[in-house]
Amino acid sequence: MKKTVSSTLRSLCLIINISLGLSSCIEVPLYDTEHPDYGIITTLTTDWSNRTDGVSIPATYQVRIGEDYNELLRGETNSIDYPFSSGVYRIRAYNPADRIVVGDTEASVVATDTDGFVESQPGWVFTASKEVSISNDRDESITIVMQQQVRQLDLVFTFVSPRANKLTGIDAVLEGVAGSLDIDHGAIIGTPVSVKPEFVKQSEGIYRATMRLLGVTGDTQTLWVRLSFGDLWEAPIVTDLSLRLADFNADKKTPLLLSTQLVEVQTELEFMVSFGEWKVGEEIEVVVR
Repeated sequence: MKKTVSSTLRSLCLIINISLGLSSCIEVPLYDTEHPDYGIITTLTTDWSNRTDGVSIPATYQVRIGEDYNELLRGETNSIDYPFSSGVYRIRAYNPADRIVVGDTEASVVATDTDGFVESQPGWVFTASKEVSISNDRDESITIVMQQQVRQLDLVFTFVSPRANKLTGIDAVLEGVAGSLDIDHGAIIGTPVSVKPEFVKQSEGIYRATMRLLGVTGDTQTLWVRLSFGDLWEAPIVTDLSLRLADFNADKKTPLLLSTQLVEVQTELEFMVSFGEWKVGEEIEVVVR
């Protein structure tokens, strides 16, 4: 910010006597900083408070400011050693995360194949995007809030069946999940994709699958499950999770646990299997690996 002062108390004047009896004054510019022609971000603070309990702050994160500044930073507070001309800049920040690919303005989960499936447990990714105004001759102090962009989802079912101890395999597909999000707006983009939950036996008759999702998208979220007994795979059992996942994208730092019973009844001709009502659990162990 340039300052010019011409009063007798705050200016330096050189009086030049000339034949016309006139005098002239030289005004000395004063500045607020040592860089009057550009601005500097002396303090960039990243706020990581909006994250799941037990999830650590990433060791490093990428920061892009405008078109020219692009650096990998450490720590929650940094000084940006770069001269910025006066103007409006977009700051984007994100941390490197396992099985997450980040482009200019979007983050995507890595695909597992060409059939529309993506990884069911990508790393914990955080992003931030903010427009800031930087002025010449100014030291700027800026804070950006890092938003957690994946949410943990656990599905648990108890298999109630006269042949529960003979179950040898579970194959599952969850449809209607998000594959990409817009960093600037934190919004899900793209068409729905699918993941393959891996159900693991917890105790007798209880099975659990842990996933980390960018979110859900599309009209429905459907879980398909097939059970095997020895070499025999049963017909798929289908259950609609749309109602329970309707607000899944809204609170990503809070893990969600859904539990139900998978009940099999033997008739004279065959075994009939169906899911019960899915219920929301209150307590859950966060899987941070």
